[in-house]
Amino acid sequence: MRTLISIPLTSAALFAALATVALPANAAQSASSVAGKASAVAQKTEDAVKHGVKKAASAVEHGAKKTGEAVNRGAKKIGLPTTPASSPASTQ
Repeated sequence: MRTLISIPLTSAALFAALATVALPANAAQSASSVAGKASAVAQKTEDAVKHGVKKAASAVEHGAKKTGEAVNRGAKKIGLPTTPASSPASTQ
């Protein structure tokens, strides 16, 4: 009696198994298609990173504005001036 050995497939092994089953007729066309898809993924990733950076910068700016407003509210409550101090160059 023979017993089968069960080997768990990793995602890379599963991909390799599926890739060998569905080989395209034209390897050059396949390589071009893969390169095009990789380029599209790279562009989408770049766009997503740019979008994230813009959102992060906007959030930092918003946070700084809200912090300044909170400081001014606190200063008013204790009677401190809330207008910015004049620079040394403008006092001359």
